[in-house]
Amino acid sequence: MKANLRQPLVLIASLAFTMVAAAQEREAPVKVNVDGLPSHVRVRILEKAQHGQTAVIRYLQRTQGVHQLRAESVIREEIPAVVVFPGGGEAATHGHAGDLASR
Repeated sequence: MKANLRQPLVLIASLAFTMVAAAQEREAPVKVNVDGLPSHVRVRILEKAQHGQTAVIRYLQRTQGVHQLRAESVIREEIPAVVVFPGGGEAATHGHAGDLASR
């Protein structure tokens, strides 16, 4: 009788642990660049983007052989550009490099 109860209890415990682990993996949505992609690929990437960067990367890795997309070309990084001048000074830019010449 004990052997009959052990298996369902182990199954329930492992399912509960899996659900807790999955709940902790939630990430913030990520901005993606889907310009020029086929509509079915665009929809899937936008769907994965709502689940975070890891979901987008996993999708791109799974479909690498078919779509040949890299995470660097799809995921938008919100990092401001920084230009370092030879004298050691820095200037943050938000436009084109030509904008610095007018400063």
